[in-house]
Amino acid sequence: MINNSDALLAGLRVVDLSRNAAGARVSGFFADYGADVIFIEPPGGSPLREDPGWPHLGRGKRSWVADLRDSGDLERLRGLIDGVDVVVDTYRPGVLDRMELGYDSLARRNPRLVSTSITGFGSKGPWANLKGYEGIVMAKLGCFESYRSGTTRPGPTFAMVQTLSYTAAHLGIQGTLAALFERETSGSGQHVETSLVQGQALMDPWIWNQEAVSDVFPDAFLKQDAFGDDGTPNAYSSFTLLMAMSRDGYWLQFAQNAPHLFAALARALGVDDVLRTPGWTGLPQFDDPADRRRLWDRMLAASRSMSYAEWEAVFDRDRDVFAELLRRGPEVLRHPQLVEGGWVSVSEDPDYGTVVQPSRVVRVRGDVWDASPAPRLDEHAAELTPARSPSAGPTSVTASVGDLPLAGVTIVDLAMMFAAPYATSMLSELGARVIHIERLEGDPIRFLGGFPEVGGIKVMQGKESIAINLHSEQGREIVLRLIARSDAVLQGFRAGAAAKLGLDGDTLRSNFPDLVYLDATGYGMRGPYCDRPAYANSIAAAAGVVLRNAASGLEESDYPDLDLEGVKRQARMLATFTTSRAANADGVSAVTNASAIMMGLLGKRRGRAAHLETTMLSSTSTLVYDDVISYQGKVSIEPDPDLFGIGALYRLYESAAGWLFLACVTDSEWTALTNALRPYYDFDGDSRLATRELRDKHDCELAEVLSEVFARRPALEWEADLTQVDVACVVSETKYPDRILMGEASREAGYVTTAAHPMFGELPRVAPLIRFSRSDTTVGTSTLAGQHTDDILTELGYSADQVKALRDAQVVG
Repeated sequence: MINNSDALLAGLRVVDLSRNAAGARVSGFFADYGADVIFIEPPGGSPLREDPGWPHLGRGKRSWVADLRDSGDLERLRGLIDGVDVVVDTYRPGVLDRMELGYDSLARRNPRLVSTSITGFGSKGPWANLKGYEGIVMAKLGCFESYRSGTTRPGPTFAMVQTLSYTAAHLGIQGTLAALFERETSGSGQHVETSLVQGQALMDPWIWNQEAVSDVFPDAFLKQDAFGDDGTPNAYSSFTLLMAMSRDGYWLQFAQNAPHLFAALARALGVDDVLRTPGWTGLPQFDDPADRRRLWDRMLAASRSMSYAEWEAVFDRDRDVFAELLRRGPEVLRHPQLVEGGWVSVSEDPDYGTVVQPSRVVRVRGDVWDASPAPRLDEHAAELTPARSPSAGPTSVTASVGDLPLAGVTIVDLAMMFAAPYATSMLSELGARVIHIERLEGDPIRFLGGFPEVGGIKVMQGKESIAINLHSEQGREIVLRLIARSDAVLQGFRAGAAAKLGLDGDTLRSNFPDLVYLDATGYGMRGPYCDRPAYANSIAAAAGVVLRNAASGLEESDYPDLDLEGVKRQARMLATFTTSRAANADGVSAVTNASAIMMGLLGKRRGRAAHLETTMLSSTSTLVYDDVISYQGKVSIEPDPDLFGIGALYRLYESAAGWLFLACVTDSEWTALTNALRPYYDFDGDSRLATRELRDKHDCELAEVLSEVFARRPALEWEADLTQVDVACVVSETKYPDRILMGEASREAGYVTTAAHPMFGELPRVAPLIRFSRSDTTVGTSTLAGQHTDDILTELGYSADQVKALRDAQVVG
């Protein structure tokens, strides 16, 4: 609940028809920033009330029970929607249309309505009618395959964290905010659509483009996994982002992915003789596998020689050496940076007692906020009436089809790598002009990915690049002139760096009070970790993602007694979950940052430009809301020790050929499943399985039964037969997500398009991640460092001679 009436989203009314976490996150974001959110629940309550994170998902909302099979309730609901601004749903395509709750029906009664749908697979293409359970989407996209090394057993590995629900939700948030932003001018609402598939498509920073460029230049890349078959590290990141154990059994994820940082770690470990190796290039890139094995052994052994307390003393002495402790569950919210940075909410709930949970994911300077309790079932039915009109705005509809929702918006991007600046790439697809400020030599991400420019392709999409020396007075003057013409600034430097340049939020907003400013850093602008380096691996470790996904498969009781081979085995498994093609803290942070900027832009259009802040650590800890939240009586949901899934009816199974994933959640789905499998097993005659309670009690026995059944036929045949009777069961693909998304089915669904690159020519790229019924989106090309320097300077009024002088003086490049 917001405590001031000028909150950025105050005055908006939202109806949430969703039944899963993706939709609840969308409406929850609106509730956190002042909107009135009405959560529509079925008789008996939403299944989300069984989620351990319900106090987080439901906070700040009002509850109203409506039976969508009852004509009277349907009409009351339509009347309520007549007076709201936004409707959110997570139904499959066509379901709400049949109840006259689809956008076309609702918009005839309320033309200003913005309707937002988040599905599993989108509204077109061969997967559109599949049920959108997160596990089903992950299996279909090969996400479980990307976690294969997370266990010692054969086959794909289940991942517990619902990353796609989070990223898809934030795409829904961005799309909704963009439609509301456009409505402020046009007076007309529209339909917004995104999906869990698109939530996955935003995740990968550069592997997609490695694959795409390798198709053009097949000899340019040596493709190999992070570890060889014998366990030898193949990539230098195994050393710079070392996963190691202390003497007293604590797992540490180091963050040393730069030459000077790795040199500091080598000194701390006593292996700095490697820095004097002939041909040393600054990072441990050894061609000989024996050299890699020896260095890895030495580093792990040296780490194991010190206790965690001794390591903390090292971190205090040398700020260039740092590792995050792998945390899990409520321990995450005791992280000193989250506590002292103000990213933890502690509130009293009449039903749950003291609730400790993540605070709002975007901080708004000047706002005071406290978490309100989640509503009791149907608590607000008596006070909800359809008499109120939507928020005021233009009365005439002037919107046209095909306009870009952010046309005319300019954003200055002062960030490097991926977690911050990919946010503005997403907003460029909605029509924003994004000017990316780079170092003279280019953003460091351009030099990652194993081939020049490959690492920067995705994060540079749709932008203009100007290379400027920010340490020169003339360079800063250029940036200030750009900002004077802009609507928003994103900065992603570590705490204090922007202030030294005079480009911090306080300074800029004192000169440009209508500026939207976002600090998007790893750890935040204050607190004990604010000057620490932040990488996706270490953030995932600190935020609880790694152990949430992997802990069930680890020998926790043996941690202090593991020998070196045991440490190496466990380190390889843990590393699988720090960052992958399927999920990483960079993508989670980027999509959160895009939502923050988009909210800031809407707030500005509604009369209040704000100074905002996000952090990688707080965003990623919010991702695992259900695990980190704590309250009296909380019952956690855990995967099985072998990481097949969550119980017999939501898990991976090996078939006669390949693996499949089954999601059978409701009683009606159980009936359909057992009817389809009756030729293979007499479920009716098994008294252990007669009721849901009995199935829960005999879950292991049920898993054995289904394992025997599914082993009789290939996974592809099971998918064909079971999806035909509307049971969610699909092949768990053996290709990785990038290759699946480049495939024919993905193209048919419109998830992939092509764009020209100035170095590589035409390449496949992910299509815009949000779709609108009326507004358009755009597919921008990627840019080279400083590609637009001259054009931008000319636009700012610099003459050709002045541009040449600036270039000669190495002010611009």
